[in-house]
Amino acid sequence: MPAALYFQHLIKPRFLGQAPDARRLRRRLGFFKQFARVLDDHLHDRPYLLGERLSLADFAVAVTLPYAQEAEIPVADFPAIERWHDRLAELPAWRQPLPERTSAAA
Repeated sequence: MPAALYFQHLIKPRFLGQAPDARRLRRRLGFFKQFARVLDDHLHDRPYLLGERLSLADFAVAVTLPYAQEAEIPVADFPAIERWHDRLAELPAWRQPLPERTSAAA
């Protein structure tokens, strides 16, 4: 569901020149809150999705969280999700996933 909020708030306006669909947003936000509660409960006593170790699942599920504010994803309502994402944000590769360009291609 975060991807649907990301699409409505970021992709549609920027790339399609369309306003977010209020009806779809309400529905997707409801789904997000429903399933975010499940994820928040799951992460309550775990540092990562699959327990003590970071996995590809963490990156796949958290991919839209760096855009939570812009995409109006209400992660602040879910403290375990916030802690989990803060833990991911400690990783340099999560903060800066693409290498800096140093020169033009030849």
